[in-house]
Amino acid sequence: MLEHRGGIAALAESYRFQLELYARALEDILGEAVQEKWLYFVDAKQSVLL
Repeated sequence: MLEHRGGIAALAESYRFQLELYARALEDILGEAVQEKWLYFVDAKQSVLL
């Protein structure tokens, strides 16, 4: 994963749309705004705030 073209930032960006959908679903279910969306890349041992 560390060798992903564009690095961790580009890899995280590729997940942005999916996380936005999850956040929207949670907001609808819970009736509360999602404050933060985080990704954790296990292989890289790195987290990214989107």
